[in-house]
Amino acid sequence: MSIHNNAYANMDEYQRMPHQAKRAIKHKLAFEILQINFQMEKLIEQAPESDMSKMNDISYDRYTTLQKTKSGMINELKKLMVNDGDI
Repeated sequence: MSIHNNAYANMDEYQRMPHQAKRAIKHKLAFEILQINFQMEKLIEQAPESDMSKMNDISYDRYTTLQKTKSGMINELKKLMVNDGDI
């Protein structure tokens, strides 16, 4: 199942989609990954001396949550790309 939205319920449903719909899903996922990456960079920039180890607890928790979400989304994108023969 898609972790970032409800674009498809499972791989069988995804595979039945037209090529353009699949491409749109992958593009949207890649864009969302970039947005998360920018949020993570901003959190680091806001830390004292831009040092992650000096983040306050709230910022660090937010950063690690974003990192886990991003990792899951990257795995999903990779799975879709492998399925479609993109990589």
